[in-house]
Formats: sequence, C-alpha cells, structure tokens
Amino acid sequence: MKKEYDKAGVELRGCRKTKAILPDISDATDEDWSTEYLDLILSVRIVPSADEAINHINTYGSAHSDCIVTD
Repeated sequence: MKKEYDKAGVELRGCRKTKAILPDISDATDEDWSTEYLDLILSVRIVPSADEAINHINTYGSAHSDCIVTD
C-alpha cells in the first residue's frame, strides 16, 4: 500500500511500530490521532488487538473515516 499511497501523493504518519516497518514516514503525534486532515494524510497506528483498535477509534475517531485492518 505504501507504494500506491506514494504514487497518489498521500503523506503517511505513523506510531513507533509503524515506523519500524516504514522508517521513511513522518512521526505521528498525539494530535494526529484526533485530527480530521481534509487532505491526503493518513495516520497509521499498530496495536496488539482488535479490542485496542476499537478503543483507539472510540477515543480518537471521527465516526466517518476510521478503519481497522487485520489478518
């Protein structure tokens, strides 16, 4: 997905775990988690469980552009 986001001009911001996988992206700040950018910016946070992902969205989410990706 990173290659596709780069082609589309999307800026990625990530937590420490995300940056361990994608070291060339920007650091995400606490403010990023609750910011509705209205731009091509995506904040990515890796969490250990679906419950923690749901809690993160319930705490910071916009109720319209949040997503959980899992395998």
